[in-house]
Amino acid sequence: MFASSYVTVNVFSPVMSWFKEQDGHPGGTFLIFLVICLSCALFVWRMLPETKDKTLEEIGEFWLEDRRDRTAK
Repeated sequence: MFASSYVTVNVFSPVMSWFKEQDGHPGGTFLIFLVICLSCALFVWRMLPETKDKTLEEIGEFWLEDRRDRTAK
């Protein structure tokens, strides 16, 4: 989490300046970060399993089954 915050803080200003130089307004910067956030949300929604009302053992078994399925192929 620290790394993503660090990258965001250090990339935001240069990207905003670049967009200001190109077309006069920095709206493209926010569009870039919107696309990144939406793609991360889509990844979480599609790829990570629901863990509500499951024990740690059930969650661990899910990941072990997934690993066994991948190594069996």
